[in-house]
Amino acid sequence: MFLQARGLLAAALLLVGQSAVSKELSLKEVGQLPEAQVVARLPESHPTLLYAFAGRLFGAGRKDEGVMWFYAGQLRYRYHLVANPGLPPDGDPAVMASLNATLGQTIDEWAGGLPKGWTRAIDQALVWDDQFPNALTPKERHAAARRQVRSGIEKCAIKSGPKRLRSERSERAEALRTGKSSQGNGWRAKPESGLGLRRTFAV
Repeated sequence: MFLQARGLLAAALLLVGQSAVSKELSLKEVGQLPEAQVVARLPESHPTLLYAFAGRLFGAGRKDEGVMWFYAGQLRYRYHLVANPGLPPDGDPAVMASLNATLGQTIDEWAGGLPKGWTRAIDQALVWDDQFPNALTPKERHAAARRQVRSGIEKCAIKSGPKRLRSERSERAEALRTGKSSQGNGWRAKPESGLGLRRTFAV
């Protein structure tokens, strides 16, 4: 699964391109640099690289940490999508959907057995995001999108659970496989208000 996700991440970075931020990590660096160096540069990097770091930790048996970084990546990717609703549907929206259907499914299946840990990981992701800058989607320029996404994820953690999350993920994975969505418009659908599972954690 992690080899599949790594190949997907490499293709994803070629598809979406890396931003013009000098401190942004490469996929190779995420896998090889000392962890402290990776963590220090993640705020300057594309969200796909947070997914990559999550996969590195999870694959090394540090599953709790991997879950936290996975949701930090989802959180920041979601900001990017909500703040830029005109993105090509076969670019970042499709990349996030694919990562969630591969790496995300593996992580969710494990996290689902530990509901308290799942909620704690989301809380930690929110704290990390609050404490560090976001080079791709600057907080001061996209305050409304940030509030919307953070509010949604907080409600998700309170009202939803891993079992529903896995169910929604399966639906989206099938939609990805068939190239269709429940709305019949592929990945072009606009984000829902807040951070509904069907458009974020399950996209």
